[in-house]
Amino acid sequence: MQFNWIYVAIVGAIILAVFVNIAVGIRRGARDQLAGDALTYFDEIFTSVQASENTENSIVLPGLDLEVATYADNCYEYSIKGSDIGRRPTEYTSLFSPNLIKTRILSYSLGWDVPFRVNYFLYLTSPEIVYVSVGNNVITEELPEHLDMEISNYNEFENENYYKVKFFSTTKKADDAYLNPSVNKLKDEDVSAIYINEGEKSITWYNKDKDTFVESGKTYYLDEPTLIAAIYSENLDSYECNMRKALERLNKFSTILKDRIAEIKSSDLLPLCTSASYDQAADLLSQLTDATNDFDVSSESFNRISSIRDQLQQINTDINKRSCPTVY
Repeated sequence: MQFNWIYVAIVGAIILAVFVNIAVGIRRGARDQLAGDALTYFDEIFTSVQASENTENSIVLPGLDLEVATYADNCYEYSIKGSDIGRRPTEYTSLFSPNLIKTRILSYSLGWDVPFRVNYFLYLTSPEIVYVSVGNNVITEELPEHLDMEISNYNEFENENYYKVKFFSTTKKADDAYLNPSVNKLKDEDVSAIYINEGEKSITWYNKDKDTFVESGKTYYLDEPTLIAAIYSENLDSYECNMRKALERLNKFSTILKDRIAEIKSSDLLPLCTSASYDQAADLLSQLTDATNDFDVSSESFNRISSIRDQLQQINTDINKRSCPTVY
C-alpha cells in the first residue's frame, strides 16, 4: 500500500511537471509572438513618425518593455526585453533614447537640415521618465511639451515614481548639486544631468554618485535638433554614436549633390545661371565632405560644418532668385 502511494505521487509529480512545462512553453511562445508582432509594428511606426515632424506621438507597449542599444560602439538596434526574438537594426536611423522604455512610448521627430535635408532625428522616451529643467532656461520654449518640468535648484525635485531622471540646464552646473533623498534612492545609472553652454555649444555630462553628481565627459552640438538629441540620449556615448550616423549620412549626401551640380552645369542654362555660383557650391560641398570624413563629433568639425552650411544656403538662395536650378 505504501509503495502504491509513493508510485502515485511520483507519477503525479511527473504529470504535473509536464503540464507546467507545456504551460510555460505556451506562454513563452505567445509572448514571443507578441514581441515579434510588436517589433514589426514598431518598424512601421518609427518610419511614419520620422515623417510627422514636430509632432508628439504616443505608442502603447502591450505589457512589453523596449530596450534600445545605447553604447559607444553599438547604437544600431533595439529589441523587446526578455524576448528571444532577434534585435531590429537602426543602422540608418539616428534614434536618441533612454536604454529602456516602459509602459508607453512618447515619440518626437525633427528634420536635420545642413542646409539640405539630411535625415530625420527620432526621439523616444516614456511618460515614466522625467526631464527636469533647472534654472531659467530659454531653450525650454523650443522643447516638446512632455519636457516641461521646471525647478530652480536640483534638490527641489522630488521623485514621484519615475524610474529615470534627467536634469538639464543652461545656467546651473551640476558639479556642486545635491539631490533630494527621493532621487538618491534611484540607481546611479538611472539619474544623470547635462549642462549646456550655449556660447561654445558644448554639453557637459554628469552621472549620479550617491547624493551628488560627477562629471563624466564633454561633447558638442550643432543646432536645435542636435541639442534636443542630447537631452533625450541615455548617455554621452549613445549621443555621439547616433550623431556619427547622421554625419555619415551627411557625408554621402554631399557627394550626391556634387554629382547633381555636375549634371546642372552640363545642361543648357539661362544666361543668368553662370557657372561661377555652381563652382562655389561644388567647392563648399567638397569641404563638407572633407569635414565629415571622420564622423567626428567635436567643436572644430561642427564649427566648420556650420560655416559651410551658412555659405551654401546663401548661394542656393541667390541661385533660386535668378530662377536657376538649385543646388538642393
